[in-house]
Amino acid sequence: MVIGANLNEGDPIYTAGDYSNWFINETITRLYPDSTREANHINMTYAYNYTMPPDIDVDYFYSMNFYWDKATGIMVEDSFEVRNQTGEYLTTWLMAFKITESNVWVIPEFSTWLAWLAAVGTATIVVILGKRKLLRLARDRPARSR
Repeated sequence: MVIGANLNEGDPIYTAGDYSNWFINETITRLYPDSTREANHINMTYAYNYTMPPDIDVDYFYSMNFYWDKATGIMVEDSFEVRNQTGEYLTTWLMAFKITESNVWVIPEFSTWLAWLAAVGTATIVVILGKRKLLRLARDRPARSR
């Protein structure tokens, strides 16, 4: 459900473990609630045919599509499609999920540079006040005789 943010085409979705051999196929723009988003997409499709005794042809098709919001790594859409034809019998099913709402994409109005500016300003004030206090203590302390 969650992968790393800001992955690119060709990147693995995980660097170790069971899914480390799954790679981002492409980054595309998709429409989701409230906006269009860049989404990392993986498609895996398998198709094969074989003959089952006594001479029954089997055609099997399986396709999975996964989409993650590129900026956050949150899964926003997935779909599965399976078609199986055994002789004259055909079975098909499709399952799809898509995000319907989210507050993840709300960008706070407090910018990073403003936070850094506040931190540097606070640190500067603390240093200045600390230095003044040390100077005052040194001035007010009686001189020791040797």
